[in-house]
Amino acid sequence: MDGRKVIAVGVVAVCVNAVLGFVSETATLLAVTPVGILVYLVVGVALPQLAVYRRTASAGALGASVLVGVLSGVVLVAALLDGGLWIDWGSGFATLLLLALLGALLGASGREFVDGYRN
Repeated sequence: MDGRKVIAVGVVAVCVNAVLGFVSETATLLAVTPVGILVYLVVGVALPQLAVYRRTASAGALGASVLVGVLSGVVLVAALLDGGLWIDWGSGFATLLLLALLGALLGASGREFVDGYRN
């Protein structure tokens, strides 16, 4: 997927969560409810990775899509056992997303530095 499609998918995930949050009067946009977490996992990660796999036949993309799909199932079951899809789970998932973003940013910066140093 090119950069524009990745940005579009991210915007769609945020918009879906914003609409769900408005309708349910919960903080799904901040990924503090199971529904918010599921939307970010499925719309923001699993489906784009599946699209990458279909386009490139990358085993890594397929693995990531399946892993996130399984994680989504675990979140769904845990939410149903814990009291529902709209309860407040706190900001733990949002913190994990932030750490993943920072890790990807630092990793990409480090790779670019090494590539620039070698050239």
